[in-house]
Amino acid sequence: MAADKRIKASITASMYDMCRTMQKGINDSVTNEQKQKALHDLSLQRWKDAENKTPAYAPPGLPDKVTEDTDSVTAMFAGYYKTNRGFHVNSLNSNGSWTVTNAISFMNFDILTFIKDIAPRPILLIAGDHAHSKYFSDDIYKNASEPKELLIIEDANHVDLYDNLKKIPFEKITKFLNENLK
Repeated sequence: MAADKRIKASITASMYDMCRTMQKGINDSVTNEQKQKALHDLSLQRWKDAENKTPAYAPPGLPDKVTEDTDSVTAMFAGYYKTNRGFHVNSLNSNGSWTVTNAISFMNFDILTFIKDIAPRPILLIAGDHAHSKYFSDDIYKNASEPKELLIIEDANHVDLYDNLKKIPFEKITKFLNENLK
């Protein structure tokens, strides 16, 4: 969006910085040593993929069934992508998986390098107060230039803002778009 000046305004809901997640893990829990080892292993896998003339695929990311041992983030995503709420036969989150080396493309750059260049176009960031991903919106808000707004939805997790019609702030979104897409 920073480079494409045709875009007049931007709204994110449950924003996820996949580059940061692949580089640092959820909540920045991956150490630099762990990241370097992962990059080494992924680079070796690229050689194997080339020799095999086909990429290797990671195991499916979400379980078909949630158990008491399933962590809360995985359980939340499975409750969306593995049910009628968000299931689609062609969705990687519902049925498939990424290639093993997919993370390299995300680890290669920081998608938010040019966040300040979005201005003077307005940004509306929407996140649930219980969303494990809320810190992405918080950090973007801190780093973006004005005009910007951070809207926190009470008692909402990450996927509530996908399809929970009582949680999605339609009035705010409509007002923001009407004001900024003139």
